[in-house]
Amino acid sequence: MAPEPGASARFRGEDLKILRAEAVPAVGEPGTIVDAGKQGFVVATGEDGFRAIELAPAGRRRMRASDFVNGYRPAVGERLG
Repeated sequence: MAPEPGASARFRGEDLKILRAEAVPAVGEPGTIVDAGKQGFVVATGEDGFRAIELAPAGRRRMRASDFVNGYRPAVGERLG
C-alpha cells in the first residue's frame, strides 16, 4: 500500500517509481526516452508523452528527475519497461 499515487516502471532492470510527471508532446515508440536533460527526461507514450518531475529509484529516496538524469545518465532511445 503506497501512501500516494504514482506509476511504476523498470529502468535498466531496476524498479523506478514515477511520483510526479506532466504531459508533454512526444513522438516515439511507447516507453522510449525521447529527451533527457536539465529538466528531467521525456518518455513517449504512443500519442503523446510525459516529462518526469519527481521519482524514486528502487531502494532510494525520492529525487528530482533532473538529479536522476545527472546520476543515472539515461540516454535517448533507452526504454522503460
